[in-house]
Amino acid sequence: MKNFFLILLVGLIIASIAGIVLGYYKFGFGIGALAAFLAMSVGFLFSMDNHNYVHKSYHNDYTDRLKK
Repeated sequence: MKNFFLILLVGLIIASIAGIVLGYYKFGFGIGALAAFLAMSVGFLFSMDNHNYVHKSYHNDYTDRLKK
């Protein structure tokens, strides 16, 4: 899944740069804004997955210690 998002983001950035270079400024800026929004969304998604993975073990350890 990570490779799909990486390829998609690189493709959007290349399309954005190509659009601006070829003179299609609105298209280039629109695709660039879409790429930025998608990059932030994907970063947030994977950050939350990592946060849940890391803190799950802390939570389990803490609740186990409370039971003793």
